Amino acid sequence: LTLMSGVFLCLFFNDMNIEYCTIDSVDDDSLFCLFSDNELLVYTDVPIIRSIEQNAEIRSYYTLPRIIFFIKISQYIVGFVSAYCNIKHKTASITCVLQPQFQKQGIMRKALVWFQNYLVVNYSIVRIEAQVYTEHFDSIAMLESLGYIREGCLRKNFMIQGTLCDSYMYALLCDN
Repeated sequence: LTLMSGVFLCLFFNDMNIEYCTIDSVDDDSLFCLFSDNELLVYTDVPIIRSIEQNAEIRSYYTLPRIIFFIKISQYIVGFVSAYCNIKHKTASITCVLQPQFQKQGIMRKALVWFQNYLVVNYSIVRIEAQVYTEHFDSIAMLESLGYIREGCLRKNFMIQGTLCDSYMYALLCDN
């Protein structure tokens, strides 16, 4: 069990009734819980905040061309999917974050399928990109199972705990 916003959450949900909500509908405690967690955000380029007062910075960071939806199960925010969209070139670079206790249950896979469709329908996105740390095997497997293709290795472009590491560039073409 994990403590989030003063409430204990169960590890597994039988019904995976996932909802997606915008940043405007997320309370400050939940936002701070996600964006102040160094361990959770270590493999992302997401800003990490140190105080709840910095929530305003996060809220302003996620305006067009950045898009974010929070993953909600029951009444709890458990992660998010976001993208930096280049509308002119019809591309989006995605970021996915999910609390560890909710991983390996199909939640992020379901969220990504929904989010990909959202990007295609609402922004006419044709290419969705994801950079993944070369040692993040579960994320690599999930992306590949969704049809993403590894296009190459980006050498020393990913700062992880003070060390430049390699990442893979994955892409999904949605022009069918």
